[in-house]
Amino acid sequence: MASVGDFEELSVFAAVTSDDAWCAYGAVPDLPRREGVSLVACVSPEEFVKSGIPINLETPELTIHAIVLPDNFRGEIDETWERVNDSLAVSYEQ
Repeated sequence: MASVGDFEELSVFAAVTSDDAWCAYGAVPDLPRREGVSLVACVSPEEFVKSGIPINLETPELTIHAIVLPDNFRGEIDETWERVNDSLAVSYEQ
């Protein structure tokens, strides 16, 4: 598993499974004011190249949408999202 990037408290990692699925893991740790949350999402190689891997983390206090993007991604990203690096875009609401 390789680190894709961090944004605020969110950490995102990615890996390829033995059956060639592309997977992303997003996690926000427990904090005194709120419970942590994590999610694993997997897509086919074709879907990864076309749209990336979406990660949607939600708690009553927090909503995070993230997309792990393939190298040289040329697709559209909503203008309300922040591009963290070449491989990660995030929409973060507290």
